[in-house]
Order: sequence, then C-alpha cells, then structure tokens
Amino acid sequence: MKENIDYELIPIEDAEHWNVRIKTGDYIETVFQFGALKVNDDIDSMTFNFDIVSTPDDTLTTEDIGLQNHVGMILSSILESAIGQAQG
Repeated sequence: MKENIDYELIPIEDAEHWNVRIKTGDYIETVFQFGALKVNDDIDSMTFNFDIVSTPDDTLTTEDIGLQNHVGMILSSILESAIGQAQG
C-alpha cells in the first residue's frame, strides 16, 4: 500500500486525527477513521478498531473481513512510513 496512490490521509478540521480515503481496490472511495490502537506484548501483535465515515456501498460494515484486512494493510503502511520518517 502506498500513500497518495492506494489511500490518502485527510485531516479533520479542529481535530487531532485524520480520516483515510481508500483510492484503489474493492473498497474504493470508502472513508474510515482509526479508533484505538493497542499493542499486545504477550503475543507480539497490535489490535485496532475503526469506523466507516462514508462509503458508496450501503451494505459495507466494519464486520467485513476483507475490509478489516484492507484497513490493516493501510495501517501497516502508515506505521512503516512513520517509522521511516522518524529514522530519517
């Protein structure tokens, strides 16, 4: 996943978080927002939740496993990018 190709970050006015718009794939034009991110040190994993802000698919929910996987790949890309920028 590549920022500005597969997804774009959209700042929210007067807020400290961002929405994410999916630009490619099965969930194109779906906009979502990450909720809580939690690291589970016991099993070396991270969990997250998200909410759908808008979508052209009226039947799409956060329970959709494909969407969960797609959002997870976007989260991974965002984190990798942030780590790369921090390491300079």
